[in-house]
Amino acid sequence: MKRLVVCLLAVLVLVSIEPAFGAAIRDLPGFKAKSLGPQDEYAEFDAIGFPINFFGRSYTQVWVNNNGALTLAERLFGWQPQLMRGTAREIIAPFLADVDTRQDGSQPVRYGRDTVNGRNAFGVNYVKVAFYARTSIASALNSFQVILIDRTDTGPGNFDIEFNYDQIKWESGQENGGGLIGQGGATAVAGYSAGQGVDSGKYYDLEGSLVPGSFLDTGRRPLIRNSLNSAVLGRYLFASRNGAINPTPGPPAITTASPLPAAGVGAAYTQALVVSGGVPPYAFSLSGGSVLPAGLTLNPVTGVISGTPTTAGTG
Repeated sequence: MKRLVVCLLAVLVLVSIEPAFGAAIRDLPGFKAKSLGPQDEYAEFDAIGFPINFFGRSYTQVWVNNNGALTLAERLFGWQPQLMRGTAREIIAPFLADVDTRQDGSQPVRYGRDTVNGRNAFGVNYVKVAFYARTSIASALNSFQVILIDRTDTGPGNFDIEFNYDQIKWESGQENGGGLIGQGGATAVAGYSAGQGVDSGKYYDLEGSLVPGSFLDTGRRPLIRNSLNSAVLGRYLFASRNGAINPTPGPPAITTASPLPAAGVGAAYTQALVVSGGVPPYAFSLSGGSVLPAGLTLNPVTGVISGTPTTAGTG
């Protein structure tokens, strides 16, 4: 039987098929199943639906806090302006601020379980929520979301965190210097922390946290017009793997040994490409003018080379 060696040079890029702007929030019915109701300082404890390994500690339940955050060990009691690096709480916060859904025009915080890309997920919708003011006012409204996505397909306890933003019109409550327009003073914080202090390195403050004018739609670093590890504007993706989170992972790379195993003319062939780094989903393609031998194809989504070679050669 004739033999051939299949050599592959591939380029990996991160892609998304979702609309780019104004559609970061995932509008899924399961994420609206439960409601905190019109509240100021309030939280509810609920099951995530799958286990997560958050910096070495396993959790199956979280506190859903009205003030723009999930906490793991205890609920939030009030809100004090503080960066993630300095907090003693285990917290995942898309927009930690003085949310008050009792105000005119505000919707309540809603949450629940659904699926994202076929994987179990727990989501909390802070959609059209107002800020605290001493008297009921027709407040500016924010729309943001946090989602935990089961990634046990990559290892026990692994999960992804998504922060999604569609509209940020206010950044602080009246008690924190935001006045009646919700701007200025001690402003919102976004990020996560294991609650173990600065020296642990187990925290992340999104750029613009506690900086007046940063996160607003009209600000210096608007959340809706930027992204992290995602092609969707307004989406910030963090991958927790083996109890650690790297907010800025390196570029993706193929780690499958090269050259690939030889294939025989007329014999069925299958070879999956293994990838490390980056944040999935990945897109696979051949670099430059490279081609595979006749009869073989590369799946652009899964990275699997398969088929039955019909001619000898290299590709």
